[in-house]
Order: sequence, then C-alpha cells, then structure tokens
Amino acid sequence: MLILRNLVAGYGGCPALHGVSLTAGDASITAILGRSGAGKTALANAIGGLLPVISGQVLFAGQDITHMPIKTRVAYGICYVPSGRQLFAGMTLLENLQLGAAGLSSGGFARGLDFVLSLLPGLESLLGKPAGVLPAEIQRFAMLARALISAPKLLVLDQPSLGLNGEDTLRLYRVISHVSCECGIAVLLTEQKLFQALKVAESVYRIDKGRIEGEHTALDLLADRVIQAEFPGSEVYAA
Repeated sequence: MLILRNLVAGYGGCPALHGVSLTAGDASITAILGRSGAGKTALANAIGGLLPVISGQVLFAGQDITHMPIKTRVAYGICYVPSGRQLFAGMTLLENLQLGAAGLSSGGFARGLDFVLSLLPGLESLLGKPAGVLPAEIQRFAMLARALISAPKLLVLDQPSLGLNGEDTLRLYRVISHVSCECGIAVLLTEQKLFQALKVAESVYRIDKGRIEGEHTALDLLADRVIQAEFPGSEVYAA
C-alpha cells in the first residue's frame, strides 16, 4: 500500500531523512523504531505531507503522492496522527471529532462516531466538554478517534504511546490492533517503546540519524539482545 523509495526530506536543503526506503502492506501494522532524535517524527511528517521531499518517491496505492498536498493525501485515505496533543482546546470534544469527518455526510459522521465510541467508550460522556480541560491521556485517545472517524485506508501514528502510562498504552495498542485486524486499516507507527510495538507489528524497521538501519520481524527483535539494548527502559506490559 505504501512504498518509500530512496526518500530524502527536510527543510532548506538540510535533510532529516537520508535515502529512506520501506514498504507498509495492506491491513497490516508496520513499526518504525528509533531512539529520541532518530528521525521517527521526520519520517511520519514526510508521509503525512508536512515535511518537504527533496528527492525520492512516496507511493500510495499505486499513486505517486510525493509532492501532493495534505488535503489530497487525506482524500486518498491517509490519516496522520502526530505526537503530543493536537486538539483545539476551546472547542468541545465532539466539535474536534467533527473535524475528522470533512467530506462525510451527516449519516457518515454518525456511523463513524458510533464506531469510534464503541472502540473508546470512555469518550462518550465527555463529548460536550472543552477539549483543553480533558486529561492528557484522553486527548491522545481523542486524536486517534478523530483520525478513525472517516475510516482511513492508512493510519500514520507518530509515537502514539508518548506520555501514556502502562495501562493506557496497553489500551491504545489494543485499539490499534483491532482496527488493523478487524477493520482492514493499514497502520504505520513510530515508537520508542520497543516491546509494545513488537506485540502488534508484522514488520519492523529501525531508524537512526534519518537512515533505515534494518528491516526485521518482531520475532527477530524479540530474540536479539543487542538491538534491545538500544532501547533501555523500554517497558514491557502484559497482554
């Protein structure tokens, strides 16, 4: 579904990515693992259309989207969820979710809202509250819900567990696994939490200094103590 070919991207002639090539398949989860500053967010931004491409290609569902604007990528079915909290604080949670429904009919939005509330039932009682007063972890889940409203073909998640505790991380990854396995949505995510990502990913790439250092299966990395040592403090949570 998504293919990057020798991608070089950055601002002002200063690349943050150097010849990145990878493939993310349909209805599967692909993890990009790297330490802080390795280039994970730059890669997610390049796929989402926020980081200018200097050379190379971004192909999605057979289309060359390398230089296409964000709104075109969204229309093609790519939905990017950045790290941190990116909600409009003065708007209600419901109004924020409605922003993910651009182009949907009222019936389409209602179906999408029912879907995300079934995945994340704790949001329903908070729909009328201003997003800015919600706890940080709720805002993270709300960003994921907003992205899923329109049933994207590819969900790009930049460090989805950033700032979450163990229980919330586990809950988040259950949702990610569900939308991939049960709904057929392809997921590409970046992470520092090695073991949590390995529990759900079919394919794994390591990135360092803006370069892909290797492609692996989860089983490869679960058996590789040398690579695991690159991620000290990476939490292991029960399934």
